Amino acid sequence: MADMTGPLQAASYDYPLAALSILVAVFTAYTAADILWRTSISDADKTRTRWFWTGGVVLGLGAWTAHLTGMLAAKEHFSFIYRTDITVVSILLVLAGSVGALYLISRCRRAACLFAGGALLGLGLVAMCFTGMHAVLMPGMQHSYDYGLVALSYAVAAVFSVMALRVLRRFYHGGSVNPGWEKVAFSILMASAVIGMHYTDMASMQMTMLPAGMDMAGMPGMDMPGMPGMAPDIVDSKTMAVAVSAVMAALMLIALWTSHLYYRNSLREKKLLQEAKEYANIILRDIVEGVIVIDEQGLIQSLNPAAASAFGYSAAEVTGKNVAVLIPEPHRRHDGDIRHYLETGTGKVIGAGPREVEGLRKDGTVFPLEVAVSEVRFGGRRLFAGVVRDITRRKEAEARLTYLAHHDPLTGLLSRALFRDRAAQALRHADRAERLVAIMYVDLDRFKDINDSLGHEVGDNLLREVAKRITACVRAGDTVSRLGGDEFAIVLENLSGTEDAAVVAGKILEDVAEPFEIDGHEIRVGASIGMTIYPFDDQDLDGLLRDADAAMYRAKQQGRNQLQLYSTEMAPKVHMPADLEEDIGRGIRAGRTAGVLPAPRGSADRRDHRSGGAAALAAPGTRSAGSARVRSAAGEKSDRPRERVGVAHRLRAVPRLAGRRPAAHAPDGQSFLCRVS
Repeated sequence: MADMTGPLQAASYDYPLAALSILVAVFTAYTAADILWRTSISDADKTRTRWFWTGGVVLGLGAWTAHLTGMLAAKEHFSFIYRTDITVVSILLVLAGSVGALYLISRCRRAACLFAGGALLGLGLVAMCFTGMHAVLMPGMQHSYDYGLVALSYAVAAVFSVMALRVLRRFYHGGSVNPGWEKVAFSILMASAVIGMHYTDMASMQMTMLPAGMDMAGMPGMDMPGMPGMAPDIVDSKTMAVAVSAVMAALMLIALWTSHLYYRNSLREKKLLQEAKEYANIILRDIVEGVIVIDEQGLIQSLNPAAASAFGYSAAEVTGKNVAVLIPEPHRRHDGDIRHYLETGTGKVIGAGPREVEGLRKDGTVFPLEVAVSEVRFGGRRLFAGVVRDITRRKEAEARLTYLAHHDPLTGLLSRALFRDRAAQALRHADRAERLVAIMYVDLDRFKDINDSLGHEVGDNLLREVAKRITACVRAGDTVSRLGGDEFAIVLENLSGTEDAAVVAGKILEDVAEPFEIDGHEIRVGASIGMTIYPFDDQDLDGLLRDADAAMYRAKQQGRNQLQLYSTEMAPKVHMPADLEEDIGRGIRAGRTAGVLPAPRGSADRRDHRSGGAAALAAPGTRSAGSARVRSAAGEKSDRPRERVGVAHRLRAVPRLAGRRPAAHAPDGQSFLCRVS
């Protein structure tokens, strides 16, 4: 028997098996590259993860198969006995190195990550080879290592791994020009790392024959016929190598075929998705509403021209950015809304229908939006599509309508309805604070003549200028309104005395009397002002407005361009309500009402504003609405002068209704006298 002491030299290898180990290394590396390329072109996260792990496992198992085939290529006449536990450990080590290296280069583009990945992959290969050789038991033989060659084997594995990973990195981070040739380049470089490392490691192993009857651990050996101390050659290494390689090749072919089928299906799906995307783009391009699509991280995936125009961006400027760039700072709650929706399936915005929010344009301006967000599935991805509509014009129109509902469209002063509301508030505040409120009616003198002679446009411009002058005469908290035509109303609140109101009225008279320059015309007008004071003249708003109106007409009657304070003798005639007039007339014609007698009117008590009275004769038991009201009004002695005057006017209308039928008594001879004083 030849001397079995020394390294395993090249002459001691079965060249066909050695060539097979190289082919296995190249083929499995190419298969892994093809699978990993699928990872880079897949759209779905789950699919990418699945292909990533498959590629890492194929790369590791391929390296282990090439290593095992190379081990079996050694021409040594021994029985190889493998320890299963150590063999499994060697497989796990190379899998950890390959998967770890792929993870590093897929997540990081820096050169440091590339070198770290190459170092990790090289370490996994050397650890696999070194551990795998320890799993081989050769009875009667003992092996040791040249650690210098072991270090060299690691250097070979690390250098070629870095070069191979550099090619593979293009699949993950762009820059891939020709995937087919890049796969070939990766498979050659990766096979060089595996084969170079393996045969350098094998060269570092020193074989020493043990004394007869001793095994590797110094234990008694197995006495076999024909070779004392050794087991017979019961395993043909070539057969084992071919069997292992065939099994691995079958697995690789299955992986390649599966990858090819997936790729073909993926191309078909991508074509369908691309067509669907093109159709969607055609539709989205022409619709008025903006559409923004974001992913689960809130990153903008796409937006149509309407959305880009609304925010002032181009699609390229915001695609890939967080949607927060389109939302003002106080409203940036989208991340929390998305997380809450993903966790619970419900949200305040997603799937909740249209709602009004605010958007942020590129120039920093904020504008109102109406947005409706819903979940969509596209290409295996979970996305959120928001339909946005710029409602700036709608909000402006609503604000304009609201303004017109509460303001005079010509002068911008408060409308009649809002004036009444403000006046009522002023009265309530005066009650609480024990203050006075003055209400003034202002009517322009000679306005009709000017409007007829110079035209309505000049008249409108004159009203605008008058409104400005009146507004300038009052305080910020006071109220000015245009009631219609050339009539204005003013509420001066929180007054301590009537003198304050008189001062304001005097200033208005002076300012309005100043000439106006309107469209090249010098126009002079005056103002007649009627004023009433709460709570002296009346207790309710309607009464105060009538008082101010009566005082204003008295001012016009007395020469115009003056202020007139309300007094009770200015009370306007109050006509009998139609239903009261009808009831009294019907009663007179039926003979139920005897007649009306005038009450003495010779005196008036100015201290309590009594200005006279009236007497009415009515049949007792009359139940008509009109007569009941007469009795009720006649039976009360109100402290409010307007009620007394109104009742007197209504009672004095009875003779007119009776016509020529005076009657002093009712038909049954019973009557009573009702006096209102």
